[in-house]
Amino acid sequence: MYSRHEGSQSAGDGEDSVVDPLIEDAAIEPKSVAAGRTQAPAAPASSDPWEILVIALLFLVPSVGLLLNNRHVVLLPPREQLRSNLTVIPPVMTHILALIPIAIAVALTVLYFRTRAAIRQDQAARVEDR
Repeated sequence: MYSRHEGSQSAGDGEDSVVDPLIEDAAIEPKSVAAGRTQAPAAPASSDPWEILVIALLFLVPSVGLLLNNRHVVLLPPREQLRSNLTVIPPVMTHILALIPIAIAVALTVLYFRTRAAIRQDQAARVEDR
């Protein structure tokens, strides 16, 4: 039998063997393709953990709103108990409760800057090792 390439006979054990063009191309192509292709460099990992700042912002925005509030806050229960159990929080207590998420936001912001500094030091150490 004849193969697709150059019209030559396929090598066999002395018999005429049928060569599947898909298998033959698969055997030849990876060598030629691999020799001419270089692997693209991997994209560098992000050295900016900005997600921590987003989480800090999610804590900060509502708590600043509570801190600026000068009226009583009414907490509404689920619909079944709407009329029977309302909770009213005075402004002083609202301000105290707003300080807790603000402290969490400040702690997350500090964590962000410490993480960036650690990543920068790690990258500098890798460059020196090369």
